Amino acid sequence: MPLHLDVTMNGRRIGKIAEFFQMPDGGLACRPAELAEIGIAAPAGVDPIPLSKLAGVTARYDAPSQTVAIAVAAESTTVRRLGEREATPRPDIPARADWGVAANYVFFAGASQAIGGNWSRRFDGASLTLDGRFFSPHGTLSQSAILGTTTGTSAGAVRLATTFTRVDEERSLMWRAGDVVSGGLAWTRPVRLGGVQVQRNFSLRSDLVMLPLPALSGTAAVPSTVDVWINDQKVRSIGEVEGRFEVADIPLVTGSGEARLVVRDATGRAVENRSSFYVSPRMLRGGLWDFSLEAGAPRTGYGVDGGRYHVDETFLSWTLRDGLTDW
Repeated sequence: MPLHLDVTMNGRRIGKIAEFFQMPDGGLACRPAELAEIGIAAPAGVDPIPLSKLAGVTARYDAPSQTVAIAVAAESTTVRRLGEREATPRPDIPARADWGVAANYVFFAGASQAIGGNWSRRFDGASLTLDGRFFSPHGTLSQSAILGTTTGTSAGAVRLATTFTRVDEERSLMWRAGDVVSGGLAWTRPVRLGGVQVQRNFSLRSDLVMLPLPALSGTAAVPSTVDVWINDQKVRSIGEVEGRFEVADIPLVTGSGEARLVVRDATGRAVENRSSFYVSPRMLRGGLWDFSLEAGAPRTGYGVDGGRYHVDETFLSWTLRDGLTDW
């Protein structure tokens, strides 16, 4: 028989109503999804699960008040994630691109004056660096060049790069055609190409944490407060925590350090755990993978004479990084 009961957990109302089933022997059973909602870990494969089969869980059904009082050991609770991820996520707002044109410029000129028997002044030259972009919902076409003159050359123009770029914000992908720079690792050498490129660009997703950050975990047998200290500085304090928990999204600086997790109950008794951590922007969080793939003709003479494309020397480059684990 299905029952919708107000749940009391370890003598405290949790403000949730869950669906239970009264078995022929008078005991209660519940679906795994419902148990997870009220904070009880349940094995998969049995649906519904008799509460009497769960280790560390006892239940008492009060028919007149339509409530169920559940006593659960701390090790039988689900892991509650504390921190910024616990908040309700913001709705996704897709990026929008309209039609338009943008231009940047840098002007530079130089002159010198010699001090000697007679005074003389000389104009050394001037340069104008231009960067123009035409953007639309279909992509962005960018063009850069330098216009300038020196004492030894007349006015001239040098084309730097012409590139069409299209991005996919949802999948963090970027496509380029034209003048591209090959991707790579910290120890590899980039190459300028005239060709095509597709690569992962995590900067398109400001909400995505790409670094593997340490998560501190603990257990509170009774309602307690949790304080997080990083290098002897308190960075977070969370109250009313009970059962198993994990503190994620800890504000950390790159490099190594020490984290302290202090769990304090209502009587003031404190339990402290210490752990060392290391954070590096060169690592990928577990489950993420990064790549760059490009093909084209190598380009030389960039910024000097407009560049030369060696079409007889096809170039292919690919790089792959994978975040195996958060270890």
